Amino acid sequence: MIAMHFEEFGPPDVLRSVARQVPAPGAAQVRVDLRAVAVLPVDCKIRSGALTRFFDIPLPKIPGRDGAGIVGAIGEGVDYVKLGERVCVVASHAEQGTYQQALLHSRDTIVPIPDGMEFADAAALVHSGVCSVICLTDTAQIKAGMRVLIHGGSGAIGTLAIQLAKSAGAFVATTCRAVNRDLVTKMGADLAVAYDQEDFTRINEPFDVVLDLVGGDVHQRSYQMLRKGGHLVCLNAAPITDMSAQYGVTMTVARIHEAPDILNRVFALAGRGILRPLVALKLPLDQAAQAHRLMEEGSVPPGRIILDIPPL
Repeated sequence: MIAMHFEEFGPPDVLRSVARQVPAPGAAQVRVDLRAVAVLPVDCKIRSGALTRFFDIPLPKIPGRDGAGIVGAIGEGVDYVKLGERVCVVASHAEQGTYQQALLHSRDTIVPIPDGMEFADAAALVHSGVCSVICLTDTAQIKAGMRVLIHGGSGAIGTLAIQLAKSAGAFVATTCRAVNRDLVTKMGADLAVAYDQEDFTRINEPFDVVLDLVGGDVHQRSYQMLRKGGHLVCLNAAPITDMSAQYGVTMTVARIHEAPDILNRVFALAGRGILRPLVALKLPLDQAAQAHRLMEEGSVPPGRIILDIPPL
């Protein structure tokens, strides 16, 4: 089978195609034959070596976290999936990833794909959906009638966060580039502020929740947008300074994880039509380096880049 790996850290061109043996599942293991893989920002950071100070990355390394495909083989004792079932799988940073035609996994990292969902959409959903649910449902605990401001609303996470907040009955404002105003409005935003044309701090009425997917200066200016007792939820993006005590609000850096419960909740929401992921671009697996280049250049339309993977 074919995989994309790198033997040293560096620019996108370190990604190379390599032939590997098709793995055979052991007891309680499943072989997932992948059809689509999402390209995430963290994939680029791992390949560049930017994350080596946080955890060990064994070389050679096959990158990739989220993938979708079918169950191609099952090991002894597997009763939670069937041969031919359509599933998503999540790989950890410490193991070989999803930029390959097949990989072995177990119960806790596999979730069924809803009927009618394409492999590309399923792969695009996993990380973005998990982030949205953990940030807004579990951490901010959004409810009907709340006012929610989402920074970066046209991104892969932002578009799903808009949909999730709107489905909960919140008033949803978001920041995006002017060119993406129509998109975020279609996703459900009640108010779209083009950050390349206007300052979001000019919004007069305060918010109950701000979801910060940007960090840096945007994070600092977001405190003033909250009512007293409001909640600023953020992901690890640009550096942040905790100013919550000064403004009388709560600030939480959301802890993202792919526990089975979260994965099942995300795909249940997708099955009900609440979460609809965006696919920005599809490229074949052997163009993984080009996908990384586009992502690092910021040349990607809203949504996820997906690598199409040929069948074994």
